[in-house]
Amino acid sequence: MISTGNLISKVVYLILATISILFFQSLQVISVIERRAEQLDYVLVDTPGQIEIFTWSASGAIITEAFASTFPTVVAYVVDTPRSEDPTTFMSNMLYACSILYKTRLPLILTFNKVDVAAHEFALEVLFVFYDFSCA
Repeated sequence: MISTGNLISKVVYLILATISILFFQSLQVISVIERRAEQLDYVLVDTPGQIEIFTWSASGAIITEAFASTFPTVVAYVVDTPRSEDPTTFMSNMLYACSILYKTRLPLILTFNKVDVAAHEFALEVLFVFYDFSCA
């Protein structure tokens, strides 16, 4: 019989070990980018895994700060447009994007994917109405 507590501790250890490996690899990636900086206009870095773990872990903060202290850095938060048609999911995404903005203190771009599957105009309307409201 498998103990649930034992299984969960192994999964957490695996996730933390993966983040540690990602951290050390990211330092090597930064070094390679620095050497090729003259040849590059932009570098896109995708951090695999769950955003919650990356955003709120010490390794995630160190990786983000390492990039931000070395290069001009912008965070892109990708919103799943079809799922965000539900107002609760949309607001959850906006709150999470805000928490990432305040946690990283870096410029943040909201990116809506799958706009060929679901219209994104509802999001623009909500965001611009909020902007107009805050300007008033």
